[in-house]
Amino acid sequence: MEPVNYYVTTLSTAFSKLLPYFIFLVGGYFVFIRMPFLFFRKSMDSQKKKVEEENKSHQAQESRKEYSVNDYLEFQRKIKQMNAQPPKLEALNHTESKKKEAPKKEEQKKTREEPKKEASPRLQSAEQIFGFKSNEPITKTELKKRYFELLKQNHPDRVASMGQDFKKLAEKNTKDINMAYDKLKNKAA
Repeated sequence: MEPVNYYVTTLSTAFSKLLPYFIFLVGGYFVFIRMPFLFFRKSMDSQKKKVEEENKSHQAQESRKEYSVNDYLEFQRKIKQMNAQPPKLEALNHTESKKKEAPKKEEQKKTREEPKKEASPRLQSAEQIFGFKSNEPITKTELKKRYFELLKQNHPDRVASMGQDFKKLAEKNTKDINMAYDKLKNKAA
């Protein structure tokens, strides 16, 4: 038998024996790997389109809303009204704590026999920011309480969806509150 003929017959028999395995492997690749990937990709594309359409409609609705500074100030006023009316239980606890603190305040006033100085304009504005009267004694607990309430009301994240103008105004208010807190923290008893 000639060498060329030998190689051809050997390869053809090997190919005929291995052909079913080759077909099985290629078919398995397409059935178990490629087709599920294509179905998954198609479903992901359709979901992606749905999400994009929802985002576009949501952005269109958001762009129609235009807020003004008056809207922001009205929002702040409503927040203050909601926080100005504490529940009755808190009011009772607050008056009881005031009664307990009253003798301490009188003792502190007696121990301090320094002449009263006029508060600086910056300190007065800090007191006004926190809602204290100019001669009213300030306790650290009350100062902290009002500080956190004001921060909650004026935090920039609360108005982030309203636009950059509101966010900047809220940031300015927060900076003013922080500066006033630093000034009053030293004065508080």
